[in-house]
Amino acid sequence: MNKEDLRNELMLKHVDVKNLVDKIKMFMKIDEYGRPFLLIREDKLTGQERLGLHLISRFFAKQMVLNDIDNEWLSLKQLTELSGIKYNITKVRIREMEKQRLLDKTKDGLYRVNNTGINVIADRILEKIEKR
Repeated sequence: MNKEDLRNELMLKHVDVKNLVDKIKMFMKIDEYGRPFLLIREDKLTGQERLGLHLISRFFAKQMVLNDIDNEWLSLKQLTELSGIKYNITKVRIREMEKQRLLDKTKDGLYRVNNTGINVIADRILEKIEKR
């Protein structure tokens, strides 16, 4: 196997936005401020999933340039306010997601969901929907 074939087989590729949109639209819409509007009951989601949805909606809001949202990075404080989850719990859940490599973190303590995180979170939620 040559280098190019190996690279094509093993390297993570850029996010397939069409595939993600098809997954996400089954359980979430995004309002004009980049906040998630859930089409499923929020109480059925884990803390990680709830936080992940806020990060995913921010990712797409940036892509759509909603209300001058020019980046997808959020602080723990912002995630706490958006999700309604207590700060200490948010901190633990975000650390767990970071260890699972679902998030990227800046040295200033800002977080964004990465390509893997979007797919993993969406797949977890879709699995719950399909079990109903």
